[in-house]
Amino acid sequence: MPSFADIKSQAIKAKDSAADKFSNTKDRYQGNPSKNVDPRSKPPPPPPPPLRSNHSPSSPGRSQLDSSGPPPPIVRSTRPEAPSHSPSPSSSPLPSKSPTPGLPLPPTRRFNTPPKPAPPQDADSIDWANLSHEDKQAFFSWLDEFFVKFTGDDSFIPKDRNQKPAPTNKFRVPSSVKGAVASIVDKKGQGPPPPIATWSKPSAPASVPSPQPVLSVPASSDNFTSYPPQPTHGSAAEDLAYYFHPSTHWDSAWYNQQPPVNPPAMNKGDLFSMSGQTSRRGNVEERVLFYGVFCRDLSMFWGKLKITTRGSAPPDPNQIERSARFLPCPQPLDKETLINAHNTYGETIASFAEGYVEAQQYCARGECWDLASEGLKCFEQFDYVEKPIPSLAHTHGHLIASFNADVPGTPIGMWRGGDDRVRRGDIVQWKSVKMDIHVGWARGTATLGAPDHTSIVVTDLVPGCPVKNGEWLDVAKFGTLEVAEQSVSTGELPKKATYDLGGLKQGEVWIYRPVGMKTYIGTEFSPICPESIETQSI
Repeated sequence: MPSFADIKSQAIKAKDSAADKFSNTKDRYQGNPSKNVDPRSKPPPPPPPPLRSNHSPSSPGRSQLDSSGPPPPIVRSTRPEAPSHSPSPSSSPLPSKSPTPGLPLPPTRRFNTPPKPAPPQDADSIDWANLSHEDKQAFFSWLDEFFVKFTGDDSFIPKDRNQKPAPTNKFRVPSSVKGAVASIVDKKGQGPPPPIATWSKPSAPASVPSPQPVLSVPASSDNFTSYPPQPTHGSAAEDLAYYFHPSTHWDSAWYNQQPPVNPPAMNKGDLFSMSGQTSRRGNVEERVLFYGVFCRDLSMFWGKLKITTRGSAPPDPNQIERSARFLPCPQPLDKETLINAHNTYGETIASFAEGYVEAQQYCARGECWDLASEGLKCFEQFDYVEKPIPSLAHTHGHLIASFNADVPGTPIGMWRGGDDRVRRGDIVQWKSVKMDIHVGWARGTATLGAPDHTSIVVTDLVPGCPVKNGEWLDVAKFGTLEVAEQSVSTGELPKKATYDLGGLKQGEVWIYRPVGMKTYIGTEFSPICPESIETQSI
């Protein structure tokens, strides 16, 4: 049994040990005196984390992290924008030391910014920076048309506005044109020409230039083909002027016939127009008759008769007052004028013909000539476009090239005008033609014209031989024409075909460029001669 001294000694040791532990604990934690400790109070909250430049208050969403590791990095896509205001200079800095070990790290705050809605897209937006040349030409032609009608002045339109690249061989007729043609034919049978597509609408020329006969054809090249017929004088119009001359004897009163008839000296196929006026004084009647003739060789004639009748006595044909004026055949045009004519008329005429090919319906009567004639007439609906020369017999505008195989030896040909190629929309006239055709290994002969045939060029042709105004052509190397044509007499619906002129063995061929009448002739056609133009007389 321990003695009292042993128990006292153990008690003193326990007391000293407790005092040492308390002192060490106090020094280690630097705590407050125990008299200020409230055992019922809760521990204070942890100090806030150090202030960071890229951290600001945000949404309440948060997540707890394990205190054993650092907080995850902030996702840049969810980082909020920094506030525009700055901390007050008077605020005291926050402590920068790390939290006390053993206490949990503050939770990392995450910020989820909703994505911005995509701006609405305009379904009809136009890429103005990448417009094609055709789009620009169409846009500016609409503006030109508007301001010409608004102001009545077309002098502001640039001369080169109508220039555009030559059409490619990949042209296709829109379905709207095909449907329109079929609809017209279903309702009206062999109806009017199909509506012209917007993209092929002819462009209004900036101005109507005066004829510039800067080119001429050598005399040696005259009359190597049978058309137009050789006149007695310089032109068909000059022949009419000689007929109207007072020295020419008239053996009939053809001018008194009803209905009025053409002058006897006028050729079949020429365009004729007539007007007149009558005045009376007592038993004296005075009639003035005006005659206009647009000839196949593109010369133009105006005649005037003044007939005085007294009582019932018929007038003496050789006592009638006669006068005549005329324009000779026009000279070839230069390259720029011919290209401008193509830009104005060519695409419309070619697409007009292709519309009937696609619809598989005859144009007008179904005659081959109708396809060209009606194509030229369709410009009557465009009041801002200069009227082209109409089809006159076998003439369809400015002669570009002519060929003749009905001569001894090899076929011959000649180029006319300043252009360097056959262009889309040109018109081909054939007469009693036979040519060799080659399709793969097959050989055959094509016959065009019984005796006459007409086609529309649908693809540009750059001749394989040199071409120059008034010079002979190497027909064998000229090239292949791709055309649209029809023939109700042979039962052929409108179709496309190709003909290599190098195989020409018989007959004659003429190629024409549709051109404006005022541009080429100098005036529009009427029975009364305009005083503003310079004419010739006998």
